Amino acid sequence: SNQIYTLMKQPLGHLVLLLLLSLLAVVSCTNPEPTSWTPSGSPSRVKVEFIVTPSIFTAEGGVGNVRGLLKEFTSHGEQLKEVPLDNSGFTLSLRSGDPALITVDDVGKQFTVSGGVEEMTFVLLAKVKGNDKLMQEISIKREAKKEPTPVVIHPLEYVAEYNVAPAGDRFVTTHDTGVSGFYTFEDAVARFAAITISGSPYHLPSIDEWRAIIPALPSNTNFCLKFDKSDKLFTDVEESVALRGETIISRNDYRMGLNEVSYGVRFKDTPLASAWRYEYANQGDQQILKVTSRLLAKDENVSIEMVADPAFWQEHNGKDIVRYFPASGYKMDVDGDTLYGGSDGSFWSATAKSDKNAWGMYFYYEEAHLYDLSPRSFLRSVRLFLGK
Repeated sequence: SNQIYTLMKQPLGHLVLLLLLSLLAVVSCTNPEPTSWTPSGSPSRVKVEFIVTPSIFTAEGGVGNVRGLLKEFTSHGEQLKEVPLDNSGFTLSLRSGDPALITVDDVGKQFTVSGGVEEMTFVLLAKVKGNDKLMQEISIKREAKKEPTPVVIHPLEYVAEYNVAPAGDRFVTTHDTGVSGFYTFEDAVARFAAITISGSPYHLPSIDEWRAIIPALPSNTNFCLKFDKSDKLFTDVEESVALRGETIISRNDYRMGLNEVSYGVRFKDTPLASAWRYEYANQGDQQILKVTSRLLAKDENVSIEMVADPAFWQEHNGKDIVRYFPASGYKMDVDGDTLYGGSDGSFWSATAKSDKNAWGMYFYYEEAHLYDLSPRSFLRSVRLFLGK
């Protein structure tokens, strides 16, 4: 704490006080001429106060300054007057702290704190010239560098909201099953490995990136989303997925086929911990795969039983992320008819399985899964992911 030292004086000592104040060069902040100080006729005391601005710095450091004030009070504590103390009337020095990290300008009554990573403290000493009792210690603090809080972006937010249009240079604007473009595997890889649409970079996702959206196990082809009433429970399923070039391994819980809906608590014990809901639904007379997800708070203890309750999705859903995948079907050749349009959805990934097959996402009324689609010459929908 800042201590303010005082000088007691009696009425007969007015002349002595005047001489002291003259020695201290008491002046106005706005007037270079000496300020007149006429003590009151009753017993009083004089205090000095040093004010530092600022006293706390961020990790980047900065410049601060110190100014002094002389104040006269009655013996009962009532302030009579206050005048600034001229810079030449006091000294400023470093009392404690690393001198390599702070520079003190006694003439200008300024100090400069260097930037750094660790928290540092310093103590300055301001002292009135000619009177060692009128002094004050001033504490200065430089805060530690704060690591920026990572911004958690939900995996579903990386998925474009709409399919690629037939022209291949833009997205469609609806989820109608008859408006999306169709592409062979080679064409999709060549055209959409990296593309900019409406100023944002997109790419054709790998099968590992698709796994961040649609759960699948390479070792178990029977593990997939269900839209029947089979009601299968899976807990602590270890999955490896890719997101923005990083591999994420996590444990996941699922309730598959509960009243024709599948649920998941995915990426447990990671910043991406989230609740998921998968539905084969009808929207506006269009059959779609609807994927809804919600990030969970770090200390939020949410179980798969809670997520599988429809009431969970009716509350606190303002930040839910939703993506729709239309059941646009596929084509065997460019001029051929659309097969299973309105009932099935078929999307390429950028990952080949063989010279004849490639991985992709497929769904229909019973299930959704990641599947080896063949042949590569068939034409299917493309859903791009954000980023290069």
